[in-house]
Amino acid sequence: MNTVITEQKPKTELEYTNCDFCGEDKTNLFLEAMSEDTPEKFKIVRCNNCGLLYLNPRPIKEIIGRYYPVDSYYAYQDFLNKRFNYREWLKKISLDGYYNSKNSFKKFLSLLLVRNFMIVVPKEKRGRLLDIGCGSGEFLYQMKSYGWNVYGIEISQASANIGNKRGLNISCGELGGADFSDNFFDVVVLNQTLEHVYSPGSYLKEIHRILKPEGTLIIAVPNIGCMESKMFKENWHLLDVPTHLYFFNTTSLRRYLEKYGFAVEEVLSKRFSLPLNEIRADLKAVIQNECRDKSFLNKTLMSIRVISRLIIAKSLRFLFIRDKVEELGVYISFYVRKPRIRYVIPCTREHSTQKDRGLNNMNNFMLKTNKRRILRYSKRYKIVQKYCFGKTVLDLGCVDHSAEAEENFNDWLHKGIKDVAKEVVGLDNAEKEVKLLNQRGYDILAGDVENFNLGRRFEVVVCGELIEHVNNPGLVLQNIKKHLLKEGTLIVTTPNSESMLWVLYNLVYGRVPCNPTHVFWYNYQTLTELCRRYDFEVVTTYYEVGNPNNRVLYNIERFMRSIRKNWAHELIVIFKNKH
Repeated sequence: MNTVITEQKPKTELEYTNCDFCGEDKTNLFLEAMSEDTPEKFKIVRCNNCGLLYLNPRPIKEIIGRYYPVDSYYAYQDFLNKRFNYREWLKKISLDGYYNSKNSFKKFLSLLLVRNFMIVVPKEKRGRLLDIGCGSGEFLYQMKSYGWNVYGIEISQASANIGNKRGLNISCGELGGADFSDNFFDVVVLNQTLEHVYSPGSYLKEIHRILKPEGTLIIAVPNIGCMESKMFKENWHLLDVPTHLYFFNTTSLRRYLEKYGFAVEEVLSKRFSLPLNEIRADLKAVIQNECRDKSFLNKTLMSIRVISRLIIAKSLRFLFIRDKVEELGVYISFYVRKPRIRYVIPCTREHSTQKDRGLNNMNNFMLKTNKRRILRYSKRYKIVQKYCFGKTVLDLGCVDHSAEAEENFNDWLHKGIKDVAKEVVGLDNAEKEVKLLNQRGYDILAGDVENFNLGRRFEVVVCGELIEHVNNPGLVLQNIKKHLLKEGTLIVTTPNSESMLWVLYNLVYGRVPCNPTHVFWYNYQTLTELCRRYDFEVVTTYYEVGNPNNRVLYNIERFMRSIRKNWAHELIVIFKNKH
């Protein structure tokens, strides 16, 4: 059982610290791990308030450099003197094909391999790029050859000197001392750096300042939530104490980014990778620590058992639990954007106090048991947010389900609109749920979407998963017309009646899995014709993957959409008010 750490603070070159995310000082012991380079054990603790994992106590800044041997640390070596490595060669020519090569072979390799790289700067962008913790500058050197104006920050003077001799612009020190101008960079990269810094929050705050609006931040970190970490525990080589001071999973890193005003665009993970060299190192540590006095046969059997368990478990999760990214990837990469309108997810001690713990536990339970909804709405969520940034918005049918359920889902569309819009007003006929949500700070009116008059107009009207439910869609569109500014935007989302998944389901089961509350079915032609009759003009259309219950069906639908877009499950149409 974990116990709260209350031991006496040592009078050595270690320091105790509060949680960087929420400021709380109460922690539970997560595990103790041995340093690979020195005979020292370090404690990884979990914050009692927010769950962040971090090293505590940790070496003070003045002596942390002794754990980074300059002669052997991989990031500090001269990249032009590296031995030939076929993986690096394949990566280089793939990136050549991705960015600017006309060579057909390189283009072909880029199509096959680039999607598997954890750090790929979007080729549509060009401008200023900052790599924080750049080592000797290998990544910067590569990006410079693709036309980027590159900058680097590195804590090691020797490594910075190597890169500067190669014509790069690398500053020695920490990000806060670099004194860059506001809105200076188009892209900022932290590749296996954030886990090393003493305050991830201060770094993200500074990055938000120096990154341009709509600029891209790319972060890659080891994933403490992966299966290898859970299986090998204190023997997992990527704990790498004490150089790693923080230990992230997808949830904790996402919360960090949202707290400091970033919008998460994509999370990548090598879901079904089996890095043999790393697994061999982990097995060696397990055998040394747990089977030291056992026979060779016992050690061999243990190795086979561990590897078999890892392969089987990963295979099953890869096939059947598509949303468990955090349990599959050893590394995770976040591609995030700095919105033009900054929004911040509140995170203070008061935000998660003991009296709210019961609600938080319920939230976690509901999220775990309903993650399939997040996948269904994730694309719709992002698309709608894009058109609502900085606008006045009317959201019709916004409650969607019960107030308790919607407020506890991270993907509730109305909450997403509220985060980015200048102002949002909701309208729904569920009076009880409306009352509960208004008590939590929302502005939602109780009323009938077929007959309402708010006495004002909005820049955007959202009609999300609503139009298939109403008795008279024409009345809804007439009322929208009265409340939408000229040239304003109407967003309509609805299930697509041409979904090939429904066709296949009908062939197998002899029926279509239709929601009994849906009284209309729409495809692109019928929906656009209906809206055209009320003087709405189509701006653009999106077809998105819907909500299959397992990875196999999910991939089938993605494949079908790749053949014909209109076979997708979700239809999203953006209209403009002509008059």
